[in-house]
Amino acid sequence: MQLPDGMQLPEGMPRPDGDAAGGRGRPGGLGGNKLKERFLASAAFKPVYEDAYRDLYQKIYADGTALNAIESITKVLSTVDGYDEQKTTADVEQLKTLLRQRTSHLATDSVITSG
Repeated sequence: MQLPDGMQLPEGMPRPDGDAAGGRGRPGGLGGNKLKERFLASAAFKPVYEDAYRDLYQKIYADGTALNAIESITKVLSTVDGYDEQKTTADVEQLKTLLRQRTSHLATDSVITSG
């Protein structure tokens, strides 16, 4: 699936077609983050991180906030001069697909499922 013009995924985030953006040799294209790995090695920090990770997942993905935000933005776009309904609809569907896939993937993440 081709991303909308100008859209770049965050480093390491899987593309909707299964590839990863910015991978650096790890399975699934996830490149890791040395600072994150160092913090997660800390017994004091890891539970704080994992609690925040679960909380953000619930607030952004699981409860539909991200998808609802796309709907709200789409309604506003329709009031802007030069609005292209056909292009916007296609782009919105791509973005919704990406969000649904990300939500589904995160739902299986060991941090999410262990909480």
